[in-house]
Amino acid sequence: MMKFKKLFAVLLVTMCVSAIANAQENKKDYEPYPYMFVGVQGGVQDTFNPEFNNWKTFTPTAALSFGGYFNNVVGARLHFNGIWDKAGAGYISGIEDAHFNYNYLTTSADVLVNLCTLFGKKDSYPVNLIYIMGLGANYAWHNSEAMELAAGTPPADLLYAGNDKRWAFNGRVGLALDIPLNKLLSLNIEGDLNGIAPGNNQKFITDNWQFVGLV
Repeated sequence: MMKFKKLFAVLLVTMCVSAIANAQENKKDYEPYPYMFVGVQGGVQDTFNPEFNNWKTFTPTAALSFGGYFNNVVGARLHFNGIWDKAGAGYISGIEDAHFNYNYLTTSADVLVNLCTLFGKKDSYPVNLIYIMGLGANYAWHNSEAMELAAGTPPADLLYAGNDKRWAFNGRVGLALDIPLNKLLSLNIEGDLNGIAPGNNQKFITDNWQFVGLV
């Protein structure tokens, strides 16, 4: 596993260096504004829980987005993110490190602001810092494991364990590095913090924070 992590890190650095060099050589190839885009991402997510070891709740995640930039500063997208999640039910119920798996999908309408072109003097940069802010909804389902914990001995104190399916409001802020590779392709490294209330994972607290890291 450690060798794989080192190999992945070297590969990612190599891609970034190559992308910057390629972008600097092909500034004339940038698409004029406005333009549309499709994004495909993969990464990890974690639903924070103050009574549980959060290192044990990281799960893989994927995302798909459709959007566009109106000019070199402002854009918008419709972003879909899911599908696996893991939450803790332990400590408060006396069950050490108890956790459960479920599925979720977050749909968010996001505003994208290029901070480099907003505050810089150029129309384009080889590396761009994008501010993300959005609103949407979170849908969770397949909550049978939580329902079993709530009915166990001792029972887990899960506030919404009786609901196998659940809708919740979602608010989002985030940052992304966007590196144009050529006229048709760019590399994106993104981190988002989602505020989900009253909590999509049917646990014992009524609001919920979720971190999502995507490439």
